[in-house]
Amino acid sequence: MKGFKNWTLLLYFSLSFIGMELVLREFTVGGSIFSLDQAIISLFAIAMAVICFLVCSLFTPRVNRILAAICLGLAAGVFASQLVYHRIFTTFYSVYSAGNAGQVWQFWREALAGIVGSGLQVLLLFLPMAILLAVGKRIISFAKIRWTLRGILAVIIILSHTGGIAVVQAGEHQQSSAYSYYYEKSFPVHSVQKLGLITTMRLDCQRLITGWTPAITPPPIEDMPIWTPAPEEEAPVEYNVMDIDFAGLLAAEEDESIQDMHRYFQISPPSEKNEFTGKYQGYNLILITAEGFSHLAVREDVTPTLYKMVQEGYTFTNFHTPLWGVSTSDGEYVACTGLIPKTGVWSFKRSAGNSLPLVMGNQLKRLGYQTVAYHNHSYKYYGRDLSHPNMGYEYKGIGKGLVMKKAWPRSDLEMMEKTVPEYIGDHQFHAYYMTVSGHLNYNFYGNEMAVKNKKYVKDLPYSDAAKAYLATQIEFDRAME
Repeated sequence: MKGFKNWTLLLYFSLSFIGMELVLREFTVGGSIFSLDQAIISLFAIAMAVICFLVCSLFTPRVNRILAAICLGLAAGVFASQLVYHRIFTTFYSVYSAGNAGQVWQFWREALAGIVGSGLQVLLLFLPMAILLAVGKRIISFAKIRWTLRGILAVIIILSHTGGIAVVQAGEHQQSSAYSYYYEKSFPVHSVQKLGLITTMRLDCQRLITGWTPAITPPPIEDMPIWTPAPEEEAPVEYNVMDIDFAGLLAAEEDESIQDMHRYFQISPPSEKNEFTGKYQGYNLILITAEGFSHLAVREDVTPTLYKMVQEGYTFTNFHTPLWGVSTSDGEYVACTGLIPKTGVWSFKRSAGNSLPLVMGNQLKRLGYQTVAYHNHSYKYYGRDLSHPNMGYEYKGIGKGLVMKKAWPRSDLEMMEKTVPEYIGDHQFHAYYMTVSGHLNYNFYGNEMAVKNKKYVKDLPYSDAAKAYLATQIEFDRAME
């Protein structure tokens, strides 16, 4: 019996980590306990448990007990923060985002509401640490172990980790399988469901350090003819073609990836010009990424300006917005660049180091337009102070050129009233806006835009959260008048 007690801390770590994985999955992405995925999660969790046990068996029983409580507390803190983050954003944060947590804590109200809303689950995650501190001395051994046992534990780590990989290999290799998320792609929501949070964050950390990107098989360029325009007919077709010397670029380039890109673009057939090509030449352009906007915000009685814009503007019926990993910033990156963001990093912030000649700001600035950008929240948030000037904009935000009444969230209408006079005039202009009035949380006690416009929605037959959401979008609607 004494021999068994020497291993009780290892057993406790194993059960605690597996339990945390179960709690997180149950209250976020879901998943069966009796599945291959759960076997994978358990094996990787046991490997982490053995590592913690090794660390917590190197010193005196008192020190080992303190270290064990710290390990369980840190693990519970990570799991709880991911659970709360998922409750707010319906995804999990990356290791890269955790490194920028100072910015994220500007939204402490949303975090607090998420913690309160997830109170029971958070308590369950911290329960192992609480039990260890309360009765751990009586049921768990914190004794220092011999070196021979440490060697055995090292073998167990290898076996458990290898076992997890073996189960991954033995399972399906198709898209959205555990294998695909372990080796081929990065999508935290599905990865947590298939591999568990411990493994998802470990892989995320490894990939961040090594600069890993998903392997992409280039098209068989050798078998594809270089595009040449068709012979002229009665009504010659015009193409959207730029005069680019790909042969010269290939000869001067040493990077194989960029060479592949040059070859690909060289053979890609250009799009044909149509009746819309050049239709708006010489027009001014205002481009807006609207925080929290949805078609559900469009109502003729509540948001008449948005309704008018939707009814009289272009309707894109084949349009889809995925759930991006970096929330607003990834969506803004797509809207401004037309590129797909890389999972696990802040793509927009990183783009500040790239040349972006084809984005609207740089294109229109080259044509002599005044190009300006505004954001009615912290100008540095998500690194916009780096990304937006790189797109050719004179950029202003709170803390750099844009002075507004302090509120959370701030008013889109007030931003328009203060900024539109800066560029409206006889000259051509392009203005880009990232709004904030539509930001969550949607309630009538912490969201000042919802409180401001409550009178317009108070009699609608919806929940308070739905009415508060519409109230925030009313502020955006007024900004569009």
